[in-house]
Amino acid sequence: MNKTVVLQKLIEQFEREVFEQSQSARSAHEAATHEESKAEDRHDTFAIEASYLAQGQANRIQELEKVIQEFRAYLERSSQAYNRVAEGALITLRLGTRTLLTFFAKSGGGSSLRLDGSEVSVVTSESPLGDALLDASKGDEIEVESKNGLRTYHVVAIS
Repeated sequence: MNKTVVLQKLIEQFEREVFEQSQSARSAHEAATHEESKAEDRHDTFAIEASYLAQGQANRIQELEKVIQEFRAYLERSSQAYNRVAEGALITLRLGTRTLLTFFAKSGGGSSLRLDGSEVSVVTSESPLGDALLDASKGDEIEVESKNGLRTYHVVAIS
């Protein structure tokens, strides 16, 4: 799989999420500041709750903008070769008979996208899989404890 295309599609996905979160934050802010949202008594907390929601969405937007910056930096050096798993590496793993594609990043963990019939997931060193992958080489086997027991992954390729 072409790492440049993977990165471009992940950036597009993060940008869409920023757009959607911005619209939601704007709506929550309008709800919090609308004159009809003024508390009628001390038990009426609608405006306060809407302002908390707007702040949470604003925080998520800041996180996503940071992730987008990081992924643009990965894109600039997408032709870099990797001998070991590090930030910016696209890793092909085998788990039993399944082939998995994983992008190793500083942030954005848990994100995924479907591309050409394959799912690409983003992992960070904060996750059990990411922690086990860090510094692994092609041909290595790594073990990760999961709720379903011990899983053994084979590192097929790193790009």
